[in-house]
Amino acid sequence: MGELIAKEFSEYYEVLKEMVREADVRYMDETSWRESGINKWLWVFVAEGVALYMIAKTRSHKEPLSILGENPKGIDVHDRFSAYNTLARKTGNRAQQICWFHLLVDSKDLSKLYGEEGKHIHETMKYIHAKAKSFEGKGRPEDVENLISELQDKLDRPYKI
Repeated sequence: MGELIAKEFSEYYEVLKEMVREADVRYMDETSWRESGINKWLWVFVAEGVALYMIAKTRSHKEPLSILGENPKGIDVHDRFSAYNTLARKTGNRAQQICWFHLLVDSKDLSKLYGEEGKHIHETMKYIHAKAKSFEGKGRPEDVENLISELQDKLDRPYKI
């Protein structure tokens, strides 16, 4: 069935791939998928105006490489899975962003493990995330610079224990 769908929509699928490759920002993820009792992987690539799915035999960097090609534009957002590091090396795309959800979960874990210091980091991350979201995708380069500066200031600032 999958082969029939791919054959029917092959031209449109190529258009979607190109949209993902050319996107300013794209989100990528993968999850396990069973097909006729065989373990596979469902990959998703999401960019403005497009969501592209691919069922693949592996979870390796080769799968997203087949979608993005050798020189994708834009920023890749993902969860730090090791295949994405290899993908970044293979494509030369140094524009990588770790998904905010994963960063916030990690900082929450720090708050549990490292007391006041961890709580300070978590609260700072939540504050910066909320401020970044308030730009609603319309932030300018100077907004990003200001956020980075504010993040550094907040993390460097002494706090009460």
